[in-house]
Amino acid sequence: DRVITTAGALLDFGCGKTEPSWEEATQLMQSLQKNASAAVLAFSIGASVAARRGQWDLAESHARAAMPAYQAFPAWMMEVPAVLVRSLVALGRLNEAVAIAEQALSVISSLECVGFHEVNMRLAASETFQAAGNLDRAHAELRETLRQIQLRADDITDPFWKNSYLTRNPYCVRVQQLAKEWGLDVVVK
Repeated sequence: DRVITTAGALLDFGCGKTEPSWEEATQLMQSLQKNASAAVLAFSIGASVAARRGQWDLAESHARAAMPAYQAFPAWMMEVPAVLVRSLVALGRLNEAVAIAEQALSVISSLECVGFHEVNMRLAASETFQAAGNLDRAHAELRETLRQIQLRADDITDPFWKNSYLTRNPYCVRVQQLAKEWGLDVVVK
């Protein structure tokens, strides 16, 4: 229950709600690290929390510690490379970030879909390519991210929930914001 509650608080914070208890998330991470099978989950949580706080060195460290779980279960752990590439970009290590983004996109392509984490990873890749100066690749990846958002939105039949997905999901909001900033003529509806 504690894992679900803390994870929910982190997701709510990402949607613009009040800041969760970072202390509670840290305590959860520390308790999970005592169990070898749960340690990678702890590092994944720690990486996400550190990234949201702008603690890029710590986010990178935790994300790297969680990478073995991503490699074993890429569809379930796609948040890990997304946090890692954002951390590396923030730390100015663009070549490393691009390489990891390319690797994660290759995994997505081979699996054809990785669920709700796909939009986040594609967004992180778009921002990474843009930061590295590869604008054509950044724009192409953002267009594909918009297409993925549209595919998911098309599956939501209730207008309220579709609107909620498009306007409250922080990754959807950021993708649409970047599309406008970059002058891309793709509209999600």
